[in-house]
Amino acid sequence: MQKQYGFLKKNSLKRELKREYQKLFEKFGKELAKNNLIGKEGTIIDATIVEAPIQHNSKDENEQIKNGKIPEQWQEKQNKAKLSQKDCDARWTKKHKRNYYGYKDHIKIDKKSKLILKATVTAANVHDSRELKNLVERKDERLYADSAYIGEEIEGILKAKGIEGQICERGARGKPLTKKQKSVTEKIKNTGKS
Repeated sequence: MQKQYGFLKKNSLKRELKREYQKLFEKFGKELAKNNLIGKEGTIIDATIVEAPIQHNSKDENEQIKNGKIPEQWQEKQNKAKLSQKDCDARWTKKHKRNYYGYKDHIKIDKKSKLILKATVTAANVHDSRELKNLVERKDERLYADSAYIGEEIEGILKAKGIEGQICERGARGKPLTKKQKSVTEKIKNTGKS
């Protein structure tokens, strides 16, 4: 990474570093595969919430942040320190009746070795399934995932890439899973556990 970053703006620098990191991560993955440290048993995909410190902003400031804007008063010269302490990318989400503020790590791991093969980060309010298209590749023969990845769009992505989806089913109100469905779902859930 012998480039001069001194003249780049903050966002340009972030993009360049992200590209360099991705290249390094891919090179590392190729080395692992070359040395048979990554199995051919499939991949597991999942997401987890990473909490960020809660911001104490005014209603107006929160509205501007939601719209992708930085509040003008934060950009004034005398408020530069305030801006550097604000997280304008984290978002609120609700999971199991609890509110969270932060980000989501979306990862794809090798089923056999449990090594991370690919990862992305989004705001916490992005649904788990939204990042599937950025994580799966044609070389993934079999994919294990929880019920957050159910849906026609997901099935279409997997089919287009020739990937066999092993996705947990979920019951609906008034229509619980059958014993067979529960058994299959339990096996898929236990796939990632050693």
